[in-house]
Amino acid sequence: MLSDARLINSEMLNALFGGWFLLLVDSILSALDGIDPQLPPQEQVARGVENNVRWTVRTILESPEGRMRLAEGRMKCAGAIYEIETGRVRVLDADANSRKPNR
Repeated sequence: MLSDARLINSEMLNALFGGWFLLLVDSILSALDGIDPQLPPQEQVARGVENNVRWTVRTILESPEGRMRLAEGRMKCAGAIYEIETGRVRVLDADANSRKPNR
């Protein structure tokens, strides 16, 4: 749960930037659902990032536009994560995108 200070800041930012801000915050925080809080913080972040990428790919693929473009053969969709430490891009397993991550 958000602390009072974070809640106030979120409400102020929402007032300044519109309703999409809280939706964005909720989406980011929900990527952390189900991740073991006993894991090291760096591992928690890595799993949250991967969950978010998988959720985003699945959302695109399940949208009416995504389904239509896939059926037409006009689109391919892949999730990937840029690893700052190594400079490499790690492409996520496409089959895993169909599984429900911790969201």
